[in-house]
Formats: sequence, C-alpha cells, structure tokens
Amino acid sequence: MDDVVTRAATDRSIGTRFATRVVNFSGDTTIYALAQCIPDLSSSGCLNCLGNVIKVLHKCCDEYRGARVQFPNCFMRHEVYSFFDNDKTPTLSYNQGHDGIPKKEMIIVCVILLFLLSIGVFHLLHWRRRRMKRNKTLKEMNDDLSGVLTAESLLYDFTTIEAATNCFSMENKIGVGGFGDVYKGELVSGQEIAVKRLSRRSSQDTKKQGTLSWSIRDKIIRGIVRGLVYLHEDSRPRIIHRDLKASNILLDKDMNPKISDFGMARIFGVDQIEGSTNIIVGTYGYMSPEYAMHGQFSVKSDVFSFGVLLLEIISGKRNRSFYQEDKFDDLLTHAWKLWKDGREMELIDPTLIGDSNSRSEIMRCIHIGLLCVQNNLEERPTTALITHILSTDSAILPEPNRPATFKDYTRSIEKMDQLKSDSISSFIFEELITEIYPR
Repeated sequence: MDDVVTRAATDRSIGTRFATRVVNFSGDTTIYALAQCIPDLSSSGCLNCLGNVIKVLHKCCDEYRGARVQFPNCFMRHEVYSFFDNDKTPTLSYNQGHDGIPKKEMIIVCVILLFLLSIGVFHLLHWRRRRMKRNKTLKEMNDDLSGVLTAESLLYDFTTIEAATNCFSMENKIGVGGFGDVYKGELVSGQEIAVKRLSRRSSQDTKKQGTLSWSIRDKIIRGIVRGLVYLHEDSRPRIIHRDLKASNILLDKDMNPKISDFGMARIFGVDQIEGSTNIIVGTYGYMSPEYAMHGQFSVKSDVFSFGVLLLEIISGKRNRSFYQEDKFDDLLTHAWKLWKDGREMELIDPTLIGDSNSRSEIMRCIHIGLLCVQNNLEERPTTALITHILSTDSAILPEPNRPATFKDYTRSIEKMDQLKSDSISSFIFEELITEIYPR
C-alpha cells in the first residue's frame, strides 16, 4: 500500500495521478490495490492525502479482505480480486469544479447541506406551531376559566352523582363532613370527584371539641394557611375560594385539614388581583365587608374569612352563636374588646387554659386573627406573611384596629334597601345594589 501511494504521488502522466499494484500474498492470495489523487494536486499533497487514507484503513479495515476510502482529494481501494484494468485509467474520475473542488463532492456537500437545512426549518416551524397552539390554549383558558368554578358550572343531576358513587356505597365512603357523609366517585369522563351527601339529622359535631388540644388545633391552623398559600400564590391560575368557613375544612384521620367546596371559587388571570360581582354568595359572618357591601373580592377576602375561622378555633365558639347570646357584639368585636382591655385570656377555649406552655402561641394567633379581620383590607396580612409570622417569634405585629362587624355592613345594606324602596326610580340602583344570597 505504501508503494502504490508513492507511485500515485510521483505519477507525471498528463491528466492523471494514479497507480495500481498487484502483489501475491501468502502464496495463494493476490492483493489488488489502487490509489488516485485529483490531477492538479501536488506530489507532496497527494502523498499526504493518501497517507491519511492508509491511517484510516488501519483503523477501520485491517480485518477485512477488501476496503475503500475516499477523501475529497484522493481515493484508495484494495481487494482480493481484480477490480481495474491495468491498461486503462480507472473509471473513477475527478472532474474539477470551481476552486479545485470536485463536482461530485460539491453535489454531495450541497445535498447534505440542503437536507440539514430542511430538517432545521421543519423543527423551527414545528416549534413555532406548538408555541402558537400553547399560547392560544392559555389565552382561551384565561378568557374562559373566569367562570369555570362557579356554582352553575359544577351542577350535576342526582342520577349522575348516584351512578358515579355506586349509589353512595360504603366502599366509596371516605369521610364525614359537618352536614353529611363524603363519598368518592368517578364521572363518565373518568374525572374523580368527592361528594358530600347532606343528612337531615346532620349538625356540626361539638362533642369532640374537648379532645382537640392546642397542638392539634395549631396543626389544623397551619394546614389551612398552607392550603391558602397554594391557592393564592403557588397555583396558576390563582384561585379565590370565597366561602372559607369551618364546615368547608375537612379533616382526615390524622387531623390534616383539607380545604373543600370550591363551588363559589373564582379563578384570576395572571395579572389579576381583584374581581367584582353583582351577585354575592357566601356565608354570613365569614364574608369580608368589601365583598358583602360592594361585591369586591380578592385574596384579602379569603384572609378575612380565615381570620374569623382562626378566632373560632381558638375560642371554641362559632361566630354566628354570638348573634344569639349577645345582642351587642359578634365574636370579632368581642375578641377585639378583650384584646384592647388586656383580657384576651378570656377568649381562649377553657379546655386549652391548662396548656400554659402554648399560651404565647395562642396569643400570637389571636393577634393574627384580629389583623386578618380588619375593616381596611390593606391592613390585613397576606397568607404568605401569615406563614412567616407563624414560623418565627421575632416578627413584630402592628396593633389591630376595631374589626369589621357583621352588624355594620348589614346596617349599610338595610339603609341601601330603604333608599331603593323610596320614590327614586329603582333603575338607578340596579348597578349599585348587590343581592345577598346566604347559605
């Protein structure tokens, strides 16, 4: 092979630079070899090119009886049979293109480049098409999801629910809520659901109140806050619950809380921070004043409801019960007056009084609860800030002002209803008055 390389490099024939060699090897085997360079390549250039070919042959083809290697400027082949005519120039031709580049190689390179270019264009178009489709889907979600979690969109007839829960079988029962048993189910579409079946005999269970130590109540409080942080901060899109209350907090066997009943929830767009409605739905005593009076809701509306719930957990009393026991105060005003007078210990559930080690934590939670129910929503903390306050003892909290009371905004609504019933044309108030539908 070295010899045929030397012969090809020193070939001085006009228009050719090639050589052949036939050698008998091991007595019964004949090796046929051919080496060729492009005609206008110098002797040293041809020698260097074919030398590189031999290196490639050593690496790839030592174990083969025949092989061929082609570079842009040279070519070499060997076989155990005759594949060339010693009297003629090999049929392999290196017709020159521009700048000394063989036409054949130019064609191959162009084809490869066009192939790679077409693949790149295809992937680019495919990527743009997927991106446009995804953007369109997100836009449609932002346009349409604002009403997905309304009560109307989640209505199912009883037959559908009965079929999904296998006729409310005991095998599908997963828990007990404040007003009935909870069952798991599966719709025809394959979507899994949870269903609470109301019971005529159901009521809030207060018999277990004495067994709820502060450590359990603290666990429940922190779990509710984590759920709200997810809805308000981590979820995309952002979700406003609008009906956070004790009966919508489900507890599993380990007393881990789960926020439930999203029939009144609203979805916010990416940059949306508040919304409004002309139809107010919710539960008296848990609704924030801006929502009850003006139909405006935001994450701070849920914070207000959480504050009411927090004070209920600490006191062991329901906000609504104060309307029956005390003609002057509700739970929020009662808690604030005790706080202002330095008698906040009187608010705490008597079953917790003996737990002196947790007294500072309970006091801090009362403070947080009063901040959450402030009349001015700007003075209420966010759920993320509440998480931070619960996890550290160094946070300095502002003094709470008098909280919003159910009496205040009920009186305002009654006054507006009175104006509406006067001689002024009622159509003026159609855009100003909102209707309240209690649950």
